[in-house]
Amino acid sequence: MVEKMKTLFRTMVLGSLLALSANSYALSESEAEDMADLTAVFVF
Repeated sequence: MVEKMKTLFRTMVLGSLLALSANSYALSESEAEDMADLTAVFVF
């Protein structure tokens, strides 16, 4: 059950990140790196 929740959450996070990056190219590089770090923390 926990695995399913984790997978769903991971998918939602990645999906929202993709949507954000697609919608706003105004992200600075440091913000993009912060996003990547957060994603890495969630994934692992």
